[in-house]
Amino acid sequence: MAVLNSPNARIPRTVDAALRRSIPAFNPQVQAMQRSLEDVAYLLRIPQRKPWGNMAGDVAAALAAFDNRNTQAVGNMAGGVAAALAAFDNRPALLAGVPPAQQPEAEQLLDELFAKLKQLELAVKTQQPDFVGVRIADSLKRIADLELLQAPGLSFSLPREYASRPYLAGRAIVQLTVEKADGSLAFVDNLNGGLSKQGTVLLTLDGYSAPISAGNFVVNVLDGLYNNKPIQASYASVITPGNSVQPRPPIPLENLPAGTFDPLYRLPLDVQSGELPVLPLSIAGAVSMTHLPDTESFLSGDEWFIYKFDKQQAGLSGLSFDEGTFGVFGYVTDGMAVVTKLQTGDTIVSAEVVSGLERLVRPEAGSNGSSS
Repeated sequence: MAVLNSPNARIPRTVDAALRRSIPAFNPQVQAMQRSLEDVAYLLRIPQRKPWGNMAGDVAAALAAFDNRNTQAVGNMAGGVAAALAAFDNRPALLAGVPPAQQPEAEQLLDELFAKLKQLELAVKTQQPDFVGVRIADSLKRIADLELLQAPGLSFSLPREYASRPYLAGRAIVQLTVEKADGSLAFVDNLNGGLSKQGTVLLTLDGYSAPISAGNFVVNVLDGLYNNKPIQASYASVITPGNSVQPRPPIPLENLPAGTFDPLYRLPLDVQSGELPVLPLSIAGAVSMTHLPDTESFLSGDEWFIYKFDKQQAGLSGLSFDEGTFGVFGYVTDGMAVVTKLQTGDTIVSAEVVSGLERLVRPEAGSNGSSS
């Protein structure tokens, strides 16, 4: 319990958790379901004697979101689950906020979510920690996908001094194709099997927490700035140099502190006092622009890195010593095994935006990414 009561115990420790918590979710029923499941995941971390009764109550509460009768027996396993399953008729409330065109996708997510919750219920009843962990992850993934459909865009206004900068009002995915300098078959071909000389890395960029940083990166990708670009690699990170001849303008340090409504600009977070970012650096695969010399307030406009976080870069709290001093704007969501094989001199063959381009807003051009 001492570990669980640590000030840093609830900071997200995985890419999925960090990206899920950054979504501006406004549906109270879906939020309540998410909190119940995250409580189960939290309690699962208790070593040895786990509070299965508490976890059962949280699962019952999540299932109760499907029942609009709001039973008072949610905390009791028998009564709560029985009442929750008695009527599967709260779907309209759970779907509130989903655009009409995306209703079928949301309906499918709810069907999958209910099935995963039933599997989770069984895993808790039979007290199988490994299965509980897997089922929680499956359920929370469906909740995050549903919240993304419901998310209206940015929940805050950008500061006036940055109003003319491009920004990302949501999520985008960038695909990197990389190649070893010697052309060796170093990467696993997940589609066709065997080995390949090229590897693929997917970056999920989060404009909900870092709209200016993510938007700046998307513009750089669209401009081809990282195509055929040699990289620099160390035990801690993979750095992609910027344009040394004509560097892009610097961007402000941008961090969304947990529990606040809009990002903090130009000031590092006071992590030692408990000010923690929604998108932590202390997760393997964190993506950020690099520091500029002699300033903590601005970052490079074109040089960026992927952080290969591990315990060697962590203090006693389990956080990176640099936590709060970089502006994380996304994570590697597929291909981290490829990242770990990259060495200095290897090349990014191409970088392209594969989804979310419609979320890019370019005020200078007076149009969004899809029409510019």
